[in-house]
Amino acid sequence: MQEHERAEMERIQQELEDARRIQQSLIPEKAPEIKGYDIAGKSIPAMEVSRDFYNYLLLGQNLGIVLCDVTGKSMKAAMVAALADGMLDSMIRLRDSPDNILQELNISLLPRLIRGMFVAMSLGIIYTDEKKLIFSNAGMPYPIVKQGKESRELVVNGIPLGLTGIAEYQSLSVDLEEKTVVFCSDGVIEATDKAGELYQTERLLELIQKADPDISAQEMVDLIIKDENFLSLRGAKRRSNLIS
Repeated sequence: MQEHERAEMERIQQELEDARRIQQSLIPEKAPEIKGYDIAGKSIPAMEVSRDFYNYLLLGQNLGIVLCDVTGKSMKAAMVAALADGMLDSMIRLRDSPDNILQELNISLLPRLIRGMFVAMSLGIIYTDEKKLIFSNAGMPYPIVKQGKESRELVVNGIPLGLTGIAEYQSLSVDLEEKTVVFCSDGVIEATDKAGELYQTERLLELIQKADPDISAQEMVDLIIKDENFLSLRGAKRRSNLIS
């Protein structure tokens, strides 16, 4: 290998390592402990540098939960993910609802993104005293709500951030009494095997529906990760994020 080729390979490897470091810095080491709530999350890394993350945002007695997926990969995507995380952390303390936060974040991100890049994001705020979740979505998979032996998607539509300055977002309120809410990135439902078979939302809904209603948040995360269908399909193509 010629000297300039070796140098280029070393540069690429260093960029990948820097991107991994940025990416890992966005993933919380543990879930917050909030009285009356059971919270757990898991990030399953892909072989290649991914561009998505999840995070918890402490808001006094309340809690923000965010999942984010940036187009592209390597350093550019990692930098955009870090930018979106920092801007969100600031905006969520100044705005009163997830839809308004996404609206403002979309406007602020638009001029800062390279052409062709965008950011998918789901954002929920748990109001602990009221035992409710206010949720808004910008192009991420729908969360799944489980109550007893039933499960359903929390359908909230919205286009990814950074595509247009005139996007509008909506919020839905969910009573959390005796309910479990599962957030996931598309790395879960779009996990594929070598033949291209998808895990799909239907399998995830069925698995969550059949789960013991008294299952803990960590047990729910582990149940999904250890599902034989997910294990056989997951491979290492996509990073997957789960929060219960």
